[in-house]
This record gives sequence, C-alpha cells and structure tokens, in this order.
Amino acid sequence: MAPAGHSKINAFRELASATYSISDVRLGEQAIPDGLKALVIARPTEEFSDYELFQIDQHLMRGNNLILFLDRFEEVSAAPQQGMMGAQNAYVPIDTGFEKLLAHWGVKLDDGYVLDEASFKQRVPPEMGGGERAIYFAPLIKSRNINDQHSFLQEIKGLVTLKVSPIHIDEAQLKSAGGQASRLIASSETSWLMEQPINLNPMLLSPPPEGEDRQSFDLAYLLEGEFVSYFADKDVPLKVVEDNPDEEQAPDEKQQETAEDEANPAPPAVDIKGSGTLIAKGRSARIFIMSSAEMISDGILDAQGRSPNDMFVMNVIDALNGRDDIARMRSKQQQFNPLMEVSGGTKTAIKMINIIGPAMVVIAFGLIVWLRRHARKREIQAAYGHRG
Repeated sequence: MAPAGHSKINAFRELASATYSISDVRLGEQAIPDGLKALVIARPTEEFSDYELFQIDQHLMRGNNLILFLDRFEEVSAAPQQGMMGAQNAYVPIDTGFEKLLAHWGVKLDDGYVLDEASFKQRVPPEMGGGERAIYFAPLIKSRNINDQHSFLQEIKGLVTLKVSPIHIDEAQLKSAGGQASRLIASSETSWLMEQPINLNPMLLSPPPEGEDRQSFDLAYLLEGEFVSYFADKDVPLKVVEDNPDEEQAPDEKQQETAEDEANPAPPAVDIKGSGTLIAKGRSARIFIMSSAEMISDGILDAQGRSPNDMFVMNVIDALNGRDDIARMRSKQQQFNPLMEVSGGTKTAIKMINIIGPAMVVIAFGLIVWLRRHARKREIQAAYGHRG
C-alpha cells in the first residue's frame, strides 16, 4: 500500500486488516512484494520517479491489480493576512508524474470538483437557524447510477462521495494499451462542475439555474485487460541510490575534501543500479480508479464496517484480490434500502390519486347504493302496478 499523504485512514486500515495483511511500500527504496495481489495507491502528492512508475507498471504486467484513489487537487491552508480572518484555502492541481501512466491507459481526471443537488444534507445547529444545509460537494450516488452488472456492486444501494472529480476515458488509447473500461458509479443528472477558483464554503454555494450546465459525471471506473507496458518502447529506468555521506574516511582526507568542497561544491554522489528485465505485455489484470481519496478517509469510513461506503470500499478490495464471492456475501448484510425513486410526473400522479382517490371511492359507493335503491323502488312499483 502506498502512503496516503496527510489523510487519516485509520478506519480503512482497521477494516482491511480484519481480512488482509497490509503494509506500506516505499517504491523508491524497495521492490513491490511478489505476493502482493493488489496495490493500493491513495492520494499521492509527491513526484514519482521513472523507476517508481516502472515498478507500478511491471506489477500490473505480472497480472496483479491496482486500486487507485486519486485526488486532482491538494488543499493548501491559507495563512490569514494581517488584519483579515477566515482566509479561504487554496486548491492546487496535483502533478506527480503518475499522470503519464493514466494517459497511457486513456484516463484523465478533470480540473474541477463535481457538485450535485442530490447531495448529503448537514444538520444546522439551532443557534445557527436549524434545519438542513446541502453539502453540494458531497454528491449522493443513487442505485440507478451504480453499475450492478458487477457482482461486487449488486447490493450497494447508495453512496456518499466527497471532493470528487470527473473521469474521462479515451477509448481508443485504452484499447491500444490492451484494456477496456467499465463505468462503476456516476453522479446524478442534477450535478455540475466547479472549476478554478474553487471555494467549497457551503454557505456560498448554490446550484446554477435549472437545466444550465447540468449533467451526470463519471466518477469511478474498472479497467480490465492484458495491458501493454508504458515502458514497452522506452529505455528501462535505472534505480538511483544516493551514497552514504557518513561513510568513514581518514581525518586528513576529510579535511582536504572539505576544503575542496567549499571552494568548488559538487552534486551529491549517486550509484546507478539496474532494474531488471522488462515485461512488455502483461497478463490479465484490473485497475480500479476513483477520483477521490476522501473515499477511504476517516471522515467517510466507519471502522465497524456498517455503512454502504464501507461495503463499497471493501468490496472493491475483495474484487481486486479475486474474492468476488466474499464481496457478494458482505453486501447482503447491509441494511440501507432507500425507497425507489420515481419521476416528477409519477410523484404528481400519486399525489392526485391520494387526494382524489378517497373522494372517488365515496362517490362510487354512493352511486352503487343509489342504483340499488332505485332498482328496488322500480321492483315495488312494478309489483303493485301489476296487481292493480
């Protein structure tokens, strides 16, 4: 598992460690273990060297899987200016070099966050007016926008996302790389994109006019195939290892070298090491990608594993470790079963039936009684008229 920056992912570690052995992998210092079936890369913010990208690429070529929770932006706390309070945090685009692998697979993350009218509602304290406030940058993913063609998603009825960016797939590029894509989740048709400058203050956010710039955005994908290596037509990267500056030297040599360094400083010495053979085309493998590392943060996950978000994340982990059957069994335990959504016209029809229906039943019942009495009256009249 690759480091997750400043995110707190204690709940994720606790959930995953109940089933799997997890450990951090420092790509610049060590090789990815051979027995690792799925590598999780969450919120990388530091630049990847070509050797580190090569390790990830070859992990995939060996038929192993990747689970990517990536952010398009890094939130930078704003230092309040003199005499000013409440300065807004800045959202700086992340460029780590990992984008080269994404582009090779035909994947691009948009420069923006998805906001949605169908979003999480935050309760407002009574002292602030009470009621609920929509958190538009926390879209609710409803069942119709979850791809239940995949068994590990069949029982997931809804999710909450947070600070998520749209994902675009270049089908032609992905095909040339040996893969195919399947969309897993998307936002509702009432969502829109917030681009730079980004301000996520809930009190300052409001939806655009009805029908303007609204659309559904793709938020997570599963890529599958026998992928072609990104390095297939490139030189194999070499591992660069810095020499140990504390290595023992003779006192006279130290003094002489120090004097020379002060007069003519040189760059640090490095040792170049080979990185092995290249697998140009890999075995069948899968890549899960979602454009929000918040999905595995403590603010979203519950260490008890009871929420739909917990099940979604763990089902992804299971599926990419070849345990789809475990994912299906877990999903059947969830208790979140929202009401089926209906269109506005259907809602109106149901309301009219509820309002008019009872009155129509009373009228129909009265009409039946009147007809029966009228028929009885005619029978009596006919009987007495016949006797007269």
